Amino acid sequence: MTGPLIIGAMVRTLGAYPSGWRQPGAHRDPAGDADILRRIAREGEDAGLDYLFFGDWLATGPDLEFRDPYLLARIDPVSAVLFLAGITSRIGLIATVNTTYADPYTTARSLASLDVLSGGRAGINLVTGAEPRAAGNHGRDAHADNETRYDRAE
Repeated sequence: MTGPLIIGAMVRTLGAYPSGWRQPGAHRDPAGDADILRRIAREGEDAGLDYLFFGDWLATGPDLEFRDPYLLARIDPVSAVLFLAGITSRIGLIATVNTTYADPYTTARSLASLDVLSGGRAGINLVTGAEPRAAGNHGRDAHADNETRYDRAE
């Protein structure tokens, strides 16, 4: 390998942990999320990271609170990278978009805008989603099968 090593970080977008009141120091107020994201981006950029990656999970439910509080309340990845584009200057910003539930035109427009406004630092992680509970959050009765989801993604 002769090229440079590219290093990034996956940022688990934040949200309030419903049972955070039981743990001193636990993050429990989403009003502070912007400050935390700002700090993560600046520290990542100062450390020389090449990119920040924001995944996503579209399903919700009470049982998920105990499995992983990140899955309950979180900031939209596209919104997060748009926010960070204005306060960073070098680091790449990669957002995850679920093609099963996102409108293609709106997605393309948002990410093209991000790419222009960030000076070419935008990236996209397209996924089709595997969690059936996401369907209900989008007004659908059922989650599409693999073939249907992949056809839509293409």
